[in-house]
Amino acid sequence: AAHEEVLIVSEKLKVEKTVLEQRLRIADWEGTAVRQELEEAISSARAVISRLHDEKHAEVKQLSESFQSQLQVRAQREQEVADTLLQERKAHADLQLQAKSRIETLEREREVVAQQKLAATQQLEHLTKERASLEEG
Repeated sequence: AAHEEVLIVSEKLKVEKTVLEQRLRIADWEGTAVRQELEEAISSARAVISRLHDEKHAEVKQLSESFQSQLQVRAQREQEVADTLLQERKAHADLQLQAKSRIETLEREREVVAQQKLAATQQLEHLTKERASLEEG
């Protein structure tokens, strides 16, 4: 009876060992499956991160190009304003020189007219004296 009991216990242990080995294989397969799922999830996450990084990089590049373009447009406008201002200053200076030259010309013409008037007045006085002397004589 003891021998039979040992055989029964031995048989139970063999069955239990087989069940445990099967559970261990199942757990190992499940662990492998979980590991594969984790690796796939990590790979997917890396792909998403890479895509997001690329998108952000493209967005930053586009913003940078836009900003550069705006800076160039602003610099061009500022240059145009500076050029216009310079032209206006030159034109103003030219007008001032023309006005000064015209004033000087008018002053010379006035002097000439004043001298002509003086000469005419003197000639008139001379003619008047000559006439008076002819009338007396």
